[in-house]
Parts: sequence; C-alpha cells; structure tokens
Amino acid sequence: MGGSWKGRCVMGEKRYSEKLVRDPEFLAEYMKGSLAADIEEAMEELGISQSELAARLGKSRQYVGKVLKEENLNNFTIDSIAKIAAALERDVVLRLKRDKEIVEIKPFRKER
Repeated sequence: MGGSWKGRCVMGEKRYSEKLVRDPEFLAEYMKGSLAADIEEAMEELGISQSELAARLGKSRQYVGKVLKEENLNNFTIDSIAKIAAALERDVVLRLKRDKEIVEIKPFRKER
C-alpha cells in the first residue's frame, strides 16, 4: 500500500469501513498503522523519546526506530506489542468479534 499509514487512518468513514470488512490486507495494514500511531501518541503523552522507550524495552534505539517505520510494521508480534504496551503503561485490546457484537473492554493489569 502506498502513502503514509497516518493518512490511511483517516479515510472517509463509509469507504474505510467497507474496505476493512472486505479486504484482509487493508485491515492488517490499518491495524499496524493504528498501532504505530498509538505507540507514538503514548510516547508523546509520556514525554519519552525512542531512546527512552528502547531503554525500557532493553533494546537499542535503532530497534525502536526500525519497528515504527512504515516498511517494517510487519515486525509486530503479539509478544512485541505486549512488551511495548507494558513499557508505555498501556493495555492492549485484540479481539475477534461477530459483526455488530458489542465487546466490553476490561483492562488486564497485574495488581502492584
């Protein structure tokens, strides 16, 4: 898919929802782009740099930069998403649901 993932996250609502339902590749790209945008937003809210996130993950800054590049979004695994979420003090929601099913989101956090 061409263009920036940030731009793809704000398509016209009807066209966008039709693509999400009919096109698994588009859905995957949208999910990866949304996740990358969420990571960058959380970093900004927390006031942390790629270097700080890398330190929290025990990885290099280059690793974080690479993970967030559009051409590398395929590198996300559930394990890496969970580690990044924990480092950013965020929850992750990944569910399969039936059309029109309402899903209640319950945070999963260990008590400290």
